[in-house]
Amino acid sequence: MTTNVSLTPQLEAYIQSRIQAGDYATTSEFVREAVREKRERDYRIDELRALIMEGINSGPGVPMEQTFAELHARLETKYGYKAERA
Repeated sequence: MTTNVSLTPQLEAYIQSRIQAGDYATTSEFVREAVREKRERDYRIDELRALIMEGINSGPGVPMEQTFAELHARLETKYGYKAERA
């Protein structure tokens, strides 16, 4: 599939500088990598949004002090470890 893309002179110069530096063999190679990276970034952002919504929908939060107290109690029970509490 062939797609034509119009670039600003600044973007074209940047791509050419990366090709001249040996980072890419062709403009197409540069653009393919840029699209792959954008796709991966979008995927990660979608995952983060889903995790944020999961957190929002999971109900009210628990105070940090309560969470740490529960973790300390579990460590003490499971490993006999007495952690200093702040």
